[in-house]
Amino acid sequence: MSHANAVLTPRHRLRIARLIVDEGWPVAHAAAFFHVAWPTAKRWSDRYRAFGADSMQDRSSRPHRSPSRTLPEVVRKLVHLRWKKRLGPFGIGILGYPIGAAIAAVRPPCVRLRIEADGEVIADMDQHILMVAVGNGTSVGGGTEVTPDADPEDGRLDVMVSLATGPLERLAYAWHLRQAEHEERRDVVSVRAKQVTISGEDFFLAADGEISGPERRRSWHIEPAAYSLIMPS
Repeated sequence: MSHANAVLTPRHRLRIARLIVDEGWPVAHAAAFFHVAWPTAKRWSDRYRAFGADSMQDRSSRPHRSPSRTLPEVVRKLVHLRWKKRLGPFGIGILGYPIGAAIAAVRPPCVRLRIEADGEVIADMDQHILMVAVGNGTSVGGGTEVTPDADPEDGRLDVMVSLATGPLERLAYAWHLRQAEHEERRDVVSVRAKQVTISGEDFFLAADGEISGPERRRSWHIEPAAYSLIMPS
């Protein structure tokens, strides 16, 4: 996983490009200074010269058109069946949650996402994301406290983002998640917000044990008094 100060993150690509384009450094000198290949330095400087600072972000390799792409409804059915197979005989019921979390820790579907909470970016496309949880209750159906400090009455959503994508980090995260101690980890970000938006690479959703997707963008917000309950007299 790349980190914020790695040589080829968007920040350092921009530094290389500005040295070459704005300050007139020879491409070879800038490449040697940052310990990258000459074609790499030239590529980022050419892109900066043509499109500006915003072009330093990674570009999607996804094709503009896919005439033979599988229909979305077929993809959803396949994903649902795949997850049931991964969870085996425990795919239904309370044990499905911890077992599913353990499987995800060993074989995670890490993706690059942009996560915004009330308009503030808390994670961007330059990092792989292991897991995002959005909720206004403390636990999922299996009892795991994914957002342990959530308060259903405070009018805000609790957002938990895990950046634990390394093999050892994933196992440690799964253990801390089971103990409801994961928010103390340095690779976990926790915030509260009234509206949350997630966008980026294809991602799947798990809501109350049901898998859906793939999605490219989804938003959630608090809706006061969205449900009405009829209580017996």
